[in-house]
This record gives sequence, C-alpha cells and structure tokens, in this order.
Amino acid sequence: MLIISENELVHTDDFNDVIEHFGIKGMKWGIRSRHKDLKDTYADYKEASRHSNNLFPAALNPNHPHYKLARATMHEAAAMESLYKSKMYSYLHREKAEKAKQRGKKVKDKVTKKLKKKNDINYQNYVGHHSLAGKYFDAYRNQ
Repeated sequence: MLIISENELVHTDDFNDVIEHFGIKGMKWGIRSRHKDLKDTYADYKEASRHSNNLFPAALNPNHPHYKLARATMHEAAAMESLYKSKMYSYLHREKAEKAKQRGKKVKDKVTKKLKKKNDINYQNYVGHHSLAGKYFDAYRNQ
C-alpha cells in the first residue's frame, strides 16, 4: 500500500491496512446458507429454465413434433420461477417477523399485507402454470 504524507512517499506492507471480504466464494447474493430449501428451489428453477430455452424454437411452431413438450417445459419453468418467488417472499416475511420480535416490535401491517399478496400471487401463478404443464405433458405422451 502506498501512502503519501506531508509530500513524502511512505510505503508499508502492514496487512492491517487492507480491507478484505470474508464472504463465501460462489454464494449468490441474497440467498443465505440457512435457506437450503430456497437454494434447491432456485436450482430447480434455473434447470427448468435451461430446458425451456433449449426447446424454445419448437414452442413457436405448432407443427413441430415436439411442440407440446416445448410448451410443457415453458410452463414448468414459469411454474418453478413462481414457486421460487413465493418461497422467497415467505422466508422474507418470516425473517422480518423474527427480527421484529427480537427487538420487541411487530412487523407493520402494510409490509405484511404486501409480502402476503406477493406470496399469494406467485403461488397462484405456480398452480396455473404447473397445471398447464401437466396438460401439455399428457398431450405429448398421448401423441
């Protein structure tokens, strides 16, 4: 590290002068290690999204032999994304409630309603997309 003091150059190799980050290499921002279930759901969502992207050209052409399979994977990827978001909002609300309880406070009703609404919307999206994915998978198998 170089330090200039009173127009004089001072050099030091003291490790105490260096700021270091002691994070966990490869850890995604916002996903804590205590959220094992959330990490697994995120991995499932990403995998489903990759499969969906691979079959995307087939999903655009109804005459393609794998059209129904492609549509099913697209809906399954959307369902997994919605499930991930639903769980994320649920964890967020739970953690906010625990922190507030530790401080002897309560989570504001406005925050609770907002998180619950986002959780509910994403869960409903999950159910809808999962149902459509099942229908397309069944149609593909019965071709």
